[in-house]
Amino acid sequence: MNIAFPSLLILLILLPGLLFRRIYYSTKFSTKYSGTNIWEEGLYALIPGVILQILFLNIIKLFGYNVNLIDILNLIILPQNLSLQSAISNFNHHFNNICLYNLSINTFSLLIGYLFKRIVIKRHIDVITDFFRFQNEWYYIFEGFYLQINTIDKLDIWDKLKHILCIQNVLIENNVDIIVVDALVIIDDIPIIYSGYMDDYMMDKNGGLERIILKYPKRRIFKNSIDKQLKKPQMNDDETLYDIPGDFMIIPYSKIENMNFIYLKILEEEKDK
Repeated sequence: MNIAFPSLLILLILLPGLLFRRIYYSTKFSTKYSGTNIWEEGLYALIPGVILQILFLNIIKLFGYNVNLIDILNLIILPQNLSLQSAISNFNHHFNNICLYNLSINTFSLLIGYLFKRIVIKRHIDVITDFFRFQNEWYYIFEGFYLQINTIDKLDIWDKLKHILCIQNVLIENNVDIIVVDALVIIDDIPIIYSGYMDDYMMDKNGGLERIILKYPKRRIFKNSIDKQLKKPQMNDDETLYDIPGDFMIIPYSKIENMNFIYLKILEEEKDK
């Protein structure tokens, strides 16, 4: 009991921070959440968790409830010096209110985590500063921001702050509408380039690229030959791009030797007035 009750308190305190980080790092934006161990995740969740707890403790004061933080801290650090029986009795007495409090704060943490992520993405704050940058470099490559990051990282911190505060836009708006990908794949010692419009991609559980999805795929074959006079291997380049039947093609990243990216912008012609 001496271990279980303090552990439950610690979990309840950290849970809002854990949920905040879980929703912020959800989907393909980052695999940082799943890549850390339980101790690292608890440490990262401490700051948002404590901030949310302090916020909600002040909110419930408006409804006449007052929580003694010193008693809670003593229950965590020195549970043997307090009456756990009294604490558990108090917990059972206010069980419904405690459940409502935790349901409210955890729901709020999910909502605020999602909204915060949308704001970061909408304002490209993750591109401006690496503090909010997602641990998924493929996201920035496939979204067309990769070329801008090196330039933006050299900006003065005050210029970055002006962008975050919507005072001045220092970011060149993403001018990529279409990404053409050329993926080199070796099949039976024959190099083949698969080309197509980048449609989507999937990440594995370790944070690596698992596969890419190309729309309207085409293929281009290189055939090996030997120049008998030079005694050197050469490549006969077949310039023809052959259509591949189907709307899209899935290529495992483990089969890809390298990739080439072409960023395209669709320009709208001004109509004569």
